Amino acid sequence: MNQTISPEGALNLSISAGGSLPFFCQWQLNGVDIDGAKSSTLMVINAGAGQVGFYSVIVRNAYGSTTSSALLSLSELHMYASITVVGMAGTNYVIYARNSLSTNDPWFTLTNFTLSESPCLYIDTASPSHPQRFYEVIAP
Repeated sequence: MNQTISPEGALNLSISAGGSLPFFCQWQLNGVDIDGAKSSTLMVINAGAGQVGFYSVIVRNAYGSTTSSALLSLSELHMYASITVVGMAGTNYVIYARNSLSTNDPWFTLTNFTLSESPCLYIDTASPSHPQRFYEVIAP
């Protein structure tokens, strides 16, 4: 079964087999054996780009072998800050931001724009990389 997890997330892959014992397992990522991954479970922790791909497990016994596979992918969710600007169409605005309220943290210009319609939604695409951000909208 294919799985999607968040970056730095964890996933536990496991199999069960029936038939004549003993069973021998070998997990692979993209067709390459994973060193030491020889049990019926495989834990993927702190998932990143290097852990994305097709996971397979080969189960062998004295009578043959079988393979089971699944695709692991990452899904990243970003939340963006937005500012709704309400005013007269045709008015020029400047949106300023700062990353803290410290007096040592100066305001910087995010954008200048002319309001084409009201309300207007501005999305700060850099906001996911900042744990907090403060905004000021001014019509100069």
